[in-house]
Amino acid sequence: GAMYLKKFRIQAVKCFDSTEIHFPHQDQDYSGWIVILGSNGTGKSTLLQAIALTLVGPLAGQRLLQPKGWYRPTSNTKYGTVEADIVRGENDSQIGQP
Repeated sequence: GAMYLKKFRIQAVKCFDSTEIHFPHQDQDYSGWIVILGSNGTGKSTLLQAIALTLVGPLAGQRLLQPKGWYRPTSNTKYGTVEADIVRGENDSQIGQP
């Protein structure tokens, strides 16, 4: 089965102050490839790691990476956040699961 990213938000994490990404789709079809382009040091790897961490959840995410040093202090926030809106595919094996 599959699930697709609909929207991703990252705030106060490394080089990201506050960013929201809307993933393109046609009707309700979110399948397809997404290409992330940018110069060295612009946050491509951080973005991909944050997306992976968000999708697998905090417990499994602790095994993937230790996000120590990710928080970027700002006057508005006391912690960094990552959040994903997802769309479940027709054959998603996790349908009915929390």
